Amino acid sequence: MQTDRAGERRVLGLDLLRAVAITWVVVAHAEFILRPVFPKMPTIWILDAVDLFFVLSGFLIGRIILRDVVARDDQPPFQLLRMFWMRRWLRTLPAYYATFLACFMLFKLFPGTGPGLTWKYLVFLQNMWTPHPGFMANAWSLSIEEYYYLLFPLAIVAPSMLFRHDRRRAYLFAALLFMLAPLLLRFWLARTLAHPQLPAVWEGMCHKLIPTRLDAIAYGALGAWMELCHAGFWKRRAAPLALLGLAVLVAACVLPFGWLARWTVSLSMTSLGVALLLPALSLFKDSPEWFAAPVRHISKHSYSMYLVHYPLILVPILALARHASPRTAILWCIAYYLAVMLLSYALYYIIERPGLMLRKHITRRWAVRHHEKIPLEVAVPMTPAELAEASEPRD
Repeated sequence: MQTDRAGERRVLGLDLLRAVAITWVVVAHAEFILRPVFPKMPTIWILDAVDLFFVLSGFLIGRIILRDVVARDDQPPFQLLRMFWMRRWLRTLPAYYATFLACFMLFKLFPGTGPGLTWKYLVFLQNMWTPHPGFMANAWSLSIEEYYYLLFPLAIVAPSMLFRHDRRRAYLFAALLFMLAPLLLRFWLARTLAHPQLPAVWEGMCHKLIPTRLDAIAYGALGAWMELCHAGFWKRRAAPLALLGLAVLVAACVLPFGWLARWTVSLSMTSLGVALLLPALSLFKDSPEWFAAPVRHISKHSYSMYLVHYPLILVPILALARHASPRTAILWCIAYYLAVMLLSYALYYIIERPGLMLRKHITRRWAVRHHEKIPLEVAVPMTPAELAEASEPRD
């Protein structure tokens, strides 16, 4: 198990899941460059890799909540939540707003690079009840995660009053609620919306809507509860659960779902399949350095890679590569990969990493001022995310 410079423990298996997810997303979007000139090329859109981020974020955020809020029942819950939210927002918002500003400037210079710019992006409301606009099209998942960070802890604190302050039971109740409510909402929307069988309707009102996708993160939260409350089962059954998870993921990809099942069952199956992989991944902590080093490296920069790869790199390239020849399209694809690496590194070292240092300083001073105990381990995500460090989601 690796320890980074901040003294935080990193789990290689979770780093691996994040590295696979961001690599999958970046490579899958490169298809938009190559598909016009290679129409018969195979697609890798068999599974949305963002679901991997969602479940991982739920798992890691859940461990933070269980450790810093649920287990510390000697302190007022809302005081603990203030610290949690402060850490979350200092983790995710600086890089997001820096990317938003860059996209805004790009949009002003080239108006065709992102339709649908609205103030709602500033508070992550752009896909709360309407389909996500074209501006910063990859931000749909960030909105879902931000509102999960806000609502899920509140759903724990409120019912804890009913369970005699047993916050573990309240946590389990909240996780099950967040798993069930979006599923029922998707079923209701599928039965009431006009033309729900159309891909665009499913994409906008099911796949990328905040209220309909919070359950994907809740599956990871349930995994965190299982790891804490049933640690023996979690470790002993890691291998069979991983095999079952792979089977569920394969079924979610290959089964011929009808439109109603696609709205409801298929999304839940994907989240469940990823969640079943978590026990095995959380126990995978050691590997040869030639394998572990690049995995950790990609994982560390994954949040910045996710932020910049689509709106700041792919969209301009698609405008420039229009009507390109096959050879030119391949060159544009290589330029896309190189630009993703360079710009994500710049965002990480200029904005994200200083933000993490500032967060450490501010939260430490806040904790001392409020006589809070500072956690010895900082499990910080993705995300989607929680998307940099293995102990913290994008998450």
